[in-house]
Amino acid sequence: MSEELTLSPSDYLEAIVGVLETKFNGKVASVTTEIPVEEGAIKTPALVVEIGSVGDGIDGGDDRIPLDFTVNIFCILGYSTHSPENNIHIEREIVNMACAVKAKIRHERWGFGSAASIIRSINAEPIESVKASNCLKGYEKWLVSFDQTFYASDDMWATTGSEITTVYSNNNDNTELLVEP
Repeated sequence: MSEELTLSPSDYLEAIVGVLETKFNGKVASVTTEIPVEEGAIKTPALVVEIGSVGDGIDGGDDRIPLDFTVNIFCILGYSTHSPENNIHIEREIVNMACAVKAKIRHERWGFGSAASIIRSINAEPIESVKASNCLKGYEKWLVSFDQTFYASDDMWATTGSEITTVYSNNNDNTELLVEP
């Protein structure tokens, strides 16, 4: 298998973050792949990118694995006050931010050329998910999601990567150690 075919979902996420950082240079304070678990732990405005689901993509007829991703980009603004006037302003700003993300990503292949399909089904909506709502209290947030097929190599998971040694559970504001070596 050629070197250019050794692509992983991690490469895809890193490319999305890099493109968003470039396209929103100076307009957002942070672009990351991690939703913060502590209140106030993210500088806003912010974009948080995650792969929301993975399905089967259309086979390209070669050795690459077609992964049909649904990608979520959380658009996040912090509240500066809790006044009704400010909330109306923030609600308008978050919609503008989500629409700007949609506009800037609609033709993106993230530098992968034929290893990424044309983006399909770009949507933007207020966040209703429990995961994001619990982790992002005190923020106005919208979700921009899209579908895209990414062609990865069959050796996309290198077992020599970072090893997870400690696992915590964060349920109902109680952090509990689950596993430690």
